[in-house]
Amino acid sequence: MPSPSRPLALITGASSGIGQAIAQDLATTHTVIAWGRNKKRLDQLGSSVVTMSVDLQDDDAVAHAISQLTDKGLDTLAHIHGSSTIDHLDVIIHSAGCEVGGRVDNVETITPERWRSALNLNVIAPAYLTQLVLPLLRACHGQTIFINSGAGLHAWPEQSVYCASKYALRAFADSLRLEEQGKIRVATLYPGRVNTPMQERIQRDYLQRDYNPDEHMDVISVVKALRLMVDMGFDACVEDLSLRPSQLS
Repeated sequence: MPSPSRPLALITGASSGIGQAIAQDLATTHTVIAWGRNKKRLDQLGSSVVTMSVDLQDDDAVAHAISQLTDKGLDTLAHIHGSSTIDHLDVIIHSAGCEVGGRVDNVETITPERWRSALNLNVIAPAYLTQLVLPLLRACHGQTIFINSGAGLHAWPEQSVYCASKYALRAFADSLRLEEQGKIRVATLYPGRVNTPMQERIQRDYLQRDYNPDEHMDVISVVKALRLMVDMGFDACVEDLSLRPSQLS
């Protein structure tokens, strides 16, 4: 039976794009618990990853999933980790919630439902999940990493909903860092345009323009930046890291 000695990582949004690439990379050194809504795409991560189909906008489902990990136990976790439950968490990576970016949001036409949907997915969901796993993070001086966006640093016209949600996520991370200083580490990664299926949909469906992958970063570059954060020793923390396409030709 495997030994529960590998670091534990929980990753949301792991069924596609950046989250999926992060899960694949961390699985080489960590016991990875991958969350996403699309079970078929989660299964593509293979048998070395513990996958859980969870809707982050369903508070009860999120609480139940954490209960499964800490109290009830999972057979798949026991097979990979050596124990069916966890009593600590070395790192949680919030990668879910980026699908709402890119669509045109004129201030004069935004509906309250649109505001609530974006803020729930991009702010409330990661905040609630963080609250639930705080005891697990504190148990090992773990790390919380938020995959934000360039929109969390610079606002854009016709993007007020997305930018506001990402600014709010940034503020939450900063407040959490101050509250939990000396207990856990908190980091935010701000990637610019990344060559992912999501970005292709944004360019073609919302912005109505041709998609040029050469104008975007490779997802592996984001994974490497994330690795820098995860592998940093306990004596230091990369609090904020911004990535942009180099535009080198």
